[in-house]
Amino acid sequence: MSAPEGSTMTGGPAAVGGTRSLRRALPRITLITVVAAGLVLWLGLATSVLGSLAAEVFESSVPSLGEGPSLPDDVNVVSTEEVCASGGCWVELTLRGAAGESPTELASRLDLTEREACHRSPRVWVWDVCTLAVPRSGTLLVVLQYDPSD
Repeated sequence: MSAPEGSTMTGGPAAVGGTRSLRRALPRITLITVVAAGLVLWLGLATSVLGSLAAEVFESSVPSLGEGPSLPDDVNVVSTEEVCASGGCWVELTLRGAAGESPTELASRLDLTEREACHRSPRVWVWDVCTLAVPRSGTLLVVLQYDPSD
C-alpha cells in the first residue's frame, strides 16, 4: 500500500516544501538561541558584578553617629573610631556619663546592652543598624554597625 500523494512519507512536494521551510527557519532559530544565551550570560555577569560591588560597599559602610543612640547633654563623646576587619566595618564610640555615673548605669540610661540590638536605618532603609555597649573602666564603648541580612 502506498502513501497518498503529497504525503511526507513519499518524499513528494510536501516533504520538499517542509525542508525548505526548515532551512529558512534555521538561521532565525540560531539567532534567537544565540541572543537568548548571550542575554542569560550577560545577566549572570551583571548580577555577579553588582553583587560584588554591593558587598564591597556594605563591608566598608558604617552608620553615622545620628543613627546611634540619642545622647543627652551630660554625656561626653571621649573618642570616635572607625574600625574595619574581615567582618566589615563599624564605628566605636567611647562615652563618659555624668559625674559619678558608672558605665553600666550609662548603658542602662541609653537603653543599650552588651547584647546586640538592631533597628531599621532611617538613612539606608535596606539595612539595619545594630548597636551594642561594653562597659569599661570609667567609659562605655558603643559599637554601631550595619546589618543587611533582612
